[in-house]
Amino acid sequence: MSVVQDAIARFHAQRPLVRAGISVVAALVAYTFLDDYPWALARSWSAEADHVQKVLHEGARNEEDLPGKVRDAIAVYGRLDLPGSEAEGANALSIAVKDAAKKNKVSSYTFQTRTGGKLPKAASDAAGITSRVERLIGEVNFVASPQDTFGFIQSLESSPAVDALGSVRMDWDDKAKKLSVRLMAEAWVTAGKAKTP
Repeated sequence: MSVVQDAIARFHAQRPLVRAGISVVAALVAYTFLDDYPWALARSWSAEADHVQKVLHEGARNEEDLPGKVRDAIAVYGRLDLPGSEAEGANALSIAVKDAAKKNKVSSYTFQTRTGGKLPKAASDAAGITSRVERLIGEVNFVASPQDTFGFIQSLESSPAVDALGSVRMDWDDKAKKLSVRLMAEAWVTAGKAKTP
């Protein structure tokens, strides 16, 4: 007689009340296991599927409200994240420069912003915004060791607030054994208040 058959025979030999108690305990153990593992996983998948479905429905509803030019731009370029205002861009550039200076032991620097060229009006129209997109240039001047200079540049390049470094000019000072650096950090901003579709 196998172990399983022996266990079944012993179970049937018990009084009805004991058999009912063992059945209830076994059912509770089985329910607890199923609730903690497979059903919990199924619930999390269901919640994730509901979230994806909600996002897809919102996207489909928003697509119906978009002008034709914007739909065409999305099809060609992908999703467009509009840049912030000039004040937001200048603030973000200032913070990026400050963080790069702090991280790379650049104790003294100057920073000024000015606007550069604007994108053609057709580019703003294609994106479906009424304001023009323009380039914001932040001029940074500082003196630092070569290692700190390259760390500063690397920190700026990796900052999400900086879209490009337009130019970098370095002059070597033999006496101080340091570099005198002038660089242009650039970011795209919207001129005035952007009106999204």
